[in-house]
Amino acid sequence: MDALSNAGLSQAARLWPRHLGRPLLAAVLACLAAAALLLVTRRLAGGLHQPLTVPALAITGLLLATVGALIRQRTNQNLPSAPHPRQRPRAVLLSAMTTLAILALAGAVSLPDTPRAGLLALWIPIVVGECGWLVHRRRQTRPTTLANRPQPCRPPAGEGKLPQAAGQPGRAGEPLPKDISQHIQRTKTKDQRDSCCGWVRADFQPRQRTETIHLAFCPPFLATPSLAVQQLEGPDLQVKTAQVLPYGARLELRLNRACDEPVQTTIGFTAVEGQSAATE
Repeated sequence: MDALSNAGLSQAARLWPRHLGRPLLAAVLACLAAAALLLVTRRLAGGLHQPLTVPALAITGLLLATVGALIRQRTNQNLPSAPHPRQRPRAVLLSAMTTLAILALAGAVSLPDTPRAGLLALWIPIVVGECGWLVHRRRQTRPTTLANRPQPCRPPAGEGKLPQAAGQPGRAGEPLPKDISQHIQRTKTKDQRDSCCGWVRADFQPRQRTETIHLAFCPPFLATPSLAVQQLEGPDLQVKTAQVLPYGARLELRLNRACDEPVQTTIGFTAVEGQSAATE
């Protein structure tokens, strides 16, 4: 029911420039209120006689529901669900103004001779959007308990331990130090090939899904090495080896889903001279 105000609309809301967020929000809400006031005035003055067609009413309903969801989504980003107490009345006022403007505008174009199919096409998206927002808001503002507390993105089971894999630093099962952002070892394999192994951490900000890691091989390999990578800890993600050179490599990370709070992941790697390795 609250699909109009969630995933797709949250991405659309992020297209608004951050530094223009509040002025743009105020301008859109003012335009919506002005349009509602104009149509209500004309309706009361008897200036509206010809009802809109069913397709026009359907487009109007979808447009009003979408604009309302975008306004509330942006309001929710500027004034979160648990803001400073002085901001709570402002968020409630903006939501109430949005609802009143949408209902007034839809009521103004609901003329007596409007076909029933047109009224349904107009009001169903609006009612679904309003009810969906009420449910979404209720979930955000209800008291936080152990049962309904938002859970962070959880890492895979057994994370935070160094795997029992050749070339990885540290002992098997040893926790990764939290105060170290990267660890690199330069060693020789049993057959005396040059090897560089270690792990590096990457941070994701809220709603961020992609990140890039640059690895440095110092001193450089004599030729392009083979590289194997593995996620050691953090939320579920995909690791892609974008480029491997004798002096370094570039890894591209992509979270399987965006998180609402900062998260961190740790990627282990092993670069070996003249060996075929797979990327996990």
